[in-house]
Amino acid sequence: MMSENSVQLEVENHNASIEEAFVGKNYTTYYKKKWNEMDEKKRQTSWNFAAFFLSLFWLGYRKMYRYIFIIMGLFLAVDLLIFLAASGDEGMVMRLNNSVGMGLAVATGLFGNYMYRLHMNKQIELTAASTTDPEKQEAMLRKKGGRSWFGVVNTVLIFIGYLIVTTVLFG
Repeated sequence: MMSENSVQLEVENHNASIEEAFVGKNYTTYYKKKWNEMDEKKRQTSWNFAAFFLSLFWLGYRKMYRYIFIIMGLFLAVDLLIFLAASGDEGMVMRLNNSVGMGLAVATGLFGNYMYRLHMNKQIELTAASTTDPEKQEAMLRKKGGRSWFGVVNTVLIFIGYLIVTTVLFG
């Protein structure tokens, strides 16, 4: 009969294996450490330099498209507010746009690891609901997770679309 501690250890090892299948190469060297630190400190923030410097493109690299679309929608709303509030004052528009961009970079740098963990947990939950076979789950998570240069290209295309829309709307 297994003790409670050995059952807990087995569950933790299974969870780590599933998380590693999703994250890929940087799981043990980066994300596991960051997430453990966040858990120990009971915080949702930890610094991610890649997320800070690359923001939207980091989100695409990590296949977090939902966040990209949310941010692009927020950017459009902010652009509309800026257009209405500061129309005619190009300097003000530039300062406000730069402030919003810097705010995004800081927020992504601070919350990027947390956002990635939420994204991973959601994908694990969806995968577990679709199959109970651990091997299939890991294979599906490897495909859904990891890194993607295609995701960066998609993000560039989404950003170009955003630029076209804002140019047409706010000229």
